[in-house]
Amino acid sequence: MKKILLTTITLLTVAYVNAQQVKIENDPRLNDGADKKIIQKPAASPEVRAERSSIRMKADLGLTDDQYNKVLALKKEKFTAIKAESDKFPGPENRDARIAAVKPIRDAYVTGLKGILTTEQFNTYDAAVKRRFEAWKKSVSAQNNPQKTDEEDQLIKMQIE
Repeated sequence: MKKILLTTITLLTVAYVNAQQVKIENDPRLNDGADKKIIQKPAASPEVRAERSSIRMKADLGLTDDQYNKVLALKKEKFTAIKAESDKFPGPENRDARIAAVKPIRDAYVTGLKGILTTEQFNTYDAAVKRRFEAWKKSVSAQNNPQKTDEEDQLIKMQIE
């Protein structure tokens, strides 16, 4: 009886794992086949992004209900405008044009935030943005320029000599 139960559990587990692999390999949301194990989630709508971001800001900055509603409206406007501008310049080859098109939208957003938030709240927000930007720069730098270990440095020196 134990062998039958163990065999059944093993077969169900194998079947489940195989079913998951087939689902991943046939998923149309995959990137262009370079790595079939990574699924790219579809981008959230501007409204969903605005709501998530506003909820986070309300918790982090202690926004009042009135401030929250104003920030939500401002974020919906921002994310909708950014999506419209970004759609005009698809692909990595248009990155610079996309950044230039979105910059005035972001500047207007920051100006609008200054009018909604108190000075203390805005300073907290600005510090958090700068902190996230620095963390992002560090992670991108680490991905593009992985640090060599001492062993690797020694091997390179030996190859040069």
